[in-house]
Amino acid sequence: MKLNKKIFIQILVLSLLNIGVYAKEITVSNVKNLKGLIDIALENNLDIKVAKSNIDAKDAGITYASSGYLPQVSVQGDVSQYHLQSKTAHSSDDDMAIGVNASANQLLYDFGETSSGIDSAKGLYAASLKRLDSTVNEVVFSVKNAYYNILNQKQLINVAKESIKIDELQLEQAEAYFKAGVRTKIDVTNAQLKVSNSKLSLLKAEFELESAHTKLISILGVKLDKDFSIQKNEKDIIDLANSILPLNEDASSLVKMGLKQRAEIDESKANIEVAQSNYTLANSQYYPKIFLNATYDEKETDIASLNNRQISAGVYITWDVFSGYSTEAKVRENLAGLQKSKVDLKNIELKISEEIINAYLEVKKGEDSTKIQILSLELATQNLSLAQQRYKAGLSDMVELNDAKFDYTKSKSDLVNSYYAYLISVANLEYQTGKR
Repeated sequence: MKLNKKIFIQILVLSLLNIGVYAKEITVSNVKNLKGLIDIALENNLDIKVAKSNIDAKDAGITYASSGYLPQVSVQGDVSQYHLQSKTAHSSDDDMAIGVNASANQLLYDFGETSSGIDSAKGLYAASLKRLDSTVNEVVFSVKNAYYNILNQKQLINVAKESIKIDELQLEQAEAYFKAGVRTKIDVTNAQLKVSNSKLSLLKAEFELESAHTKLISILGVKLDKDFSIQKNEKDIIDLANSILPLNEDASSLVKMGLKQRAEIDESKANIEVAQSNYTLANSQYYPKIFLNATYDEKETDIASLNNRQISAGVYITWDVFSGYSTEAKVRENLAGLQKSKVDLKNIELKISEEIINAYLEVKKGEDSTKIQILSLELATQNLSLAQQRYKAGLSDMVELNDAKFDYTKSKSDLVNSYYAYLISVANLEYQTGKR
């Protein structure tokens, strides 16, 4: 009976755990908007977890560096067997000795070695915090990029489906005209080929959508349910494109904003502080270290010469007068590291300025190209309508109709790509300027 009760409890616990896991999967599968995806990524992305672990490691480094200011206490015990042979008295003593030794060592002054080590550890910790901020910004942009790419592929699937409908309608017309003896067999064959090609384009678009979903999953860091779907805007692509608002900020103000807000700048400044602390630490090796040391040593045995107790305390100075030029080499190495970190800061500032200007130009290009694509689609729509009417009236052939249909689907696909490329460029500009 007790065994059955134990088995029942184990099954109940496992069931509750499975319910918890299942509930988490349902929660993830129900998140479909951009904000929800970003929240999932911020909680589960592997790069963010690595950055947080690095922060914990650097925090522990501060504690380790600070330990130099605290007393170092050690205790040692021993049990030994002694055999003492006297050369003069021709006698010997044999006995077991029990000993204990305790020592305490306290740093008094080391000319900045310990304090420089602490400053270096604090700088590494500050840099790790900024690295986390930078990683978060990268992940947020990656989620936006993947999200807009999925919406882009869904719109292209809609274009492909519309293309199939147009081609199937043209096929019906071609078959009807062929039966009536108005058109030749080649029109039917040509229309069948166009339907087949449009279905192939749809298949490719669907595979591209699956690939976009896979990329999103790798960014989020969690496995999504098969029925997971992204919330999409049901507006027509032309209405979406017409909703674009022009960018009012100029490039110079955006560059100033980015140089102020980008976490990489603060991370680089923290690295300069680390390099400066390491340089000071290396120079401290030229100077002595002053310690306060106290020891207690006692042995208990029947051998009189060993049975004793010793207590000592004093101030000691240790000074590496010559270290084989290792100190000089370390100073030169850290000085070079300090100079490099300052150059790295300048390089990062130039790189960020360039990236912001390029991102700004991409947004402006997206605004203008989308407007042109809207006009192109309107003209292609009119051209397709006229070509369909001319074909029905027998005033044109299938070639003209196919060209008009191709221009229409290409213009619509180009508008879709242009619109979502614009959204990605806006997200990239936000990332480059340090916004989230």
